[in-house]
Amino acid sequence: MNPLKVFDANSFFLLTELANRYNCARSTIYRYMNKEGFPQPVKFGAQLYFPKDAVLDWERKKFNPSSEPIKACVDTAELPNTPDIADLKIRLISIKAQSAFLKKSAESLSMAADQLLAEIQNTLEAA
Repeated sequence: MNPLKVFDANSFFLLTELANRYNCARSTIYRYMNKEGFPQPVKFGAQLYFPKDAVLDWERKKFNPSSEPIKACVDTAELPNTPDIADLKIRLISIKAQSAFLKKSAESLSMAADQLLAEIQNTLEAA
């Protein structure tokens, strides 16, 4: 069986994705691998692929080893599910990564808009 046919890239994190997710340098991910029990990657060509399930399990253990739910200060009957601390921290990391991505995307869009505006002005001047 061809391994490319069973390889699902959505089931893995790339090294750069993890560095963005944790807002750290790639070398920090290597340190996590060596000292923090971080999941080992699968190497395919020159790229490292980290299994998402293993990474998410590591995050839960790292950020909330007891896996005890939060003792809410509000009436929990109002909440459909009370998340545990690990889930909140994982969500925070994810939000930070998404925020950094959106910031870069906004900068790229702004540059593209400026270039388009310059092209329009050049076209109008030439006409």
